[in-house]
Amino acid sequence: MSGWQRLGVVLSVLWAVGAPLGFVFETNRDASQSFDRCLALASSVSGDYTWDAAKGAQVYDKMSSRCQGAYLASTTSLSKMMADDGGKKFLAWAIGGPIVVLWLLGGITITTLRWIGRGFSARKSV
Repeated sequence: MSGWQRLGVVLSVLWAVGAPLGFVFETNRDASQSFDRCLALASSVSGDYTWDAAKGAQVYDKMSSRCQGAYLASTTSLSKMMADDGGKKFLAWAIGGPIVVLWLLGGITITTLRWIGRGFSARKSV
């Protein structure tokens, strides 16, 4: 196996492992931002109870637990994606598609460059 092929195998494995994680992080970005806004609101509302710190802490705990429940309900894990048939198909195409396309493009490019190089090499006289 040549060095380029080894590099291709390593990059393919890295893509196959990293791509699903990237899709999960990207899918959950909106849920994470909503969770952060919800916690900021809970902090702001609980800060209004300056006269009763215990009541403010109680309000914050109640609101933050609701924020966490909403966050967990709206996130997508890799296992949830794999449980859904559409998610399986998406992951299969999103992972396998680029790997196949890049291997084909790499093979075509290398074959073409070698063909061009042979055209410029010294020819044998007839």
